[in-house]
Amino acid sequence: MAFGLTLKNLREQNTPFNQEEFGVKVGVSGVYIGQIEKERRFPEAELFEKIIDVLKNYVSTEQLDNLKTLAAEEKLSNPKLKPFYDIVKGSHIDVPEFSIPIVSRAGATDDIGRTCFEPYDPPYDRIDFKNCRAVTIDSDSMSPVAYRGQKIIYSITEEVHNGDLAFIKMKDGSQLFKRYFKSPKNGMVTLQSINPSIHYAPIVTEMDEIDELYKVVGVEF
Repeated sequence: MAFGLTLKNLREQNTPFNQEEFGVKVGVSGVYIGQIEKERRFPEAELFEKIIDVLKNYVSTEQLDNLKTLAAEEKLSNPKLKPFYDIVKGSHIDVPEFSIPIVSRAGATDDIGRTCFEPYDPPYDRIDFKNCRAVTIDSDSMSPVAYRGQKIIYSITEEVHNGDLAFIKMKDGSQLFKRYFKSPKNGMVTLQSINPSIHYAPIVTEMDEIDELYKVVGVEF
């Protein structure tokens, strides 16, 4: 069931509000609520927070979590929608499975640097995203790959290899996004910032000091 229809059902079945009254509660018009429920609009971060704040007084935690999941799925399936789940900044969101076809190869020509495309014929190879989560970036250490406020998507099952971008949880509680290298000689791990404008010293640590290690597989722009 889509986000808008689910919101409509929750409002009608669990709250005493019609669209106008619900709109007053969250600071928009009843018409606007109707457009959201008909999938013609999507709430931005501030409005989404207000909707959740009102509904939590009338629906179960399970119903709220389901609504948030539907919202996450709709956002990822439509990149034109503005981010809405900044309300979980610093926490992690399960990302629905999805697959992207590889439809062409792009590169620059030798002469004047124009971009050329070599389209592939179907069936296309695909990049599959499974068992992934997302987290909001709150630093500049990953620029220019990702900027503060964007979402990093990481896999909880893919193996991390030397040179991969990784999301690392240290045993001291710190959370890092760094390029990962592990020495084949002594097993020491080097974590390198990828921002060329910020001269962070590499972090060299033992593997035992790393609590969790995940491969970064995408960025939500």
